[in-house]
Amino acid sequence: KRRSLLSRSLAIFVALAGITASMAIAWQFHKIERRDYRAQLNRLAEAANEDIQFALDRYRDALISLRALYQTHSDAVTKAEFEAFIQALDFSENYKGVESVAWMQLVPESELAEYEQLIRQRDDPNFTIYDVGDGPLHGIVTHQSLLVPSVPIVGLDVFGYPQLAQPFVDAVIETGEPVVNVTNFNAKVGPVPIFMGIPVFDTVEVPPTPEERERHLRGFLVELFTGEGFVEGVLSKSNSLAIELFEGNQPTADNQIASTHTGSALAGEQVVDTISLPNGDWLVRYTALEELTNRSQTLVPVAILLSGIALSILLGLVVYAFGRSETRALQLVDQTTESLRRSERRFRSLVRNASDVIVVLDGDGRITYVSPAATSVFGSPPDELHGREGLDAFADSSEDGTHRESFRNWIKEGIDPEEVLPLTFRRPDDEIRHLEVRARDLVETPPRRRARRRAPSSPT
Repeated sequence: KRRSLLSRSLAIFVALAGITASMAIAWQFHKIERRDYRAQLNRLAEAANEDIQFALDRYRDALISLRALYQTHSDAVTKAEFEAFIQALDFSENYKGVESVAWMQLVPESELAEYEQLIRQRDDPNFTIYDVGDGPLHGIVTHQSLLVPSVPIVGLDVFGYPQLAQPFVDAVIETGEPVVNVTNFNAKVGPVPIFMGIPVFDTVEVPPTPEERERHLRGFLVELFTGEGFVEGVLSKSNSLAIELFEGNQPTADNQIASTHTGSALAGEQVVDTISLPNGDWLVRYTALEELTNRSQTLVPVAILLSGIALSILLGLVVYAFGRSETRALQLVDQTTESLRRSERRFRSLVRNASDVIVVLDGDGRITYVSPAATSVFGSPPDELHGREGLDAFADSSEDGTHRESFRNWIKEGIDPEEVLPLTFRRPDDEIRHLEVRARDLVETPPRRRARRRAPSSPT
């Protein structure tokens, strides 16, 4: 009897111990699933955030290029020149979401009639200024390129709508750089209009102070897009993630710019990030949808629990195997995540602008990669340029070699990713090409780069 009782007691103990251990193991697997689910959500949000920031940076770069056209023309830019430049930039293909681009000329009250007559004679016989404001200065939309069917506003005096124009003008004068202005929050009629604009001055360089910027202000170049159009043009609609854009740092209904989700309220887990703008930030809220949640939830914990009950006598082996598998699984998750992030960053930096020529140089300045676009631009296939020293590959055609020397000093002193360097070279067929070069150092980290630039130069 004592042996029988001991056997039954041992059987009960092993069964209870197996159930307890199985419950603990099942709970651990559930936590791993939750961790992986959160990691997937973070990766999706990070990729979408980079796409949004990159698109806005591209919008800004387009305005900077267009401003160069105006600031290098001492006289007015004609409608034909404006349209030709828009077509050259290929807005419809390279700047998804932008609906129109416009030039707004500042005109004093005393010169309105004369300006209207000038534009009629030079560009458009039907040009008419309308909705004129009461102030001494007027912002007349002189040129507009419609990239999608939308409302034309050529001739509109934007200053006739001070609630729209004044915040935008104040921000432009304050920064002297491209700014973003979101309007019509409370009306909620149709898509929310968004303006990204850049000031144009009667000087080549941007005046250093707000007072000087206001005195030398010539007009504004403006890109118009809507929140919904921006999201549709930049982001691929996903069944895994809902994306909401808000102005400022409060995700409220009045501040919402756009959303990829329609219907019932979002109830999934969320990640919140920000988009940096010259005159403020946007808040972006990413919410996991049911597909991502379902994909991350499996029956593994239940299977472990049932198997543990049936195989309670193997409890020790199960616990031991679980301990090793958990550590291995976490290591693989971390390694895979980091590898994917590195690959993704490198891939984005190399091939995002497929229409541009992409060249990768090693630490010795030799070419290790040239994109296929090099054939049409440089006149040589990529395999002929591979392995050559960067400066030798692109022969400077200027007589004094200033571009070549500027390029060498640029590399030596440190690369500023915001700086654009002109480069002139001669193709094998003796055709001269003029390029603008923008580079990014993929080796040095920003803190190291800043430290190197701050270091005093040698007296010799």
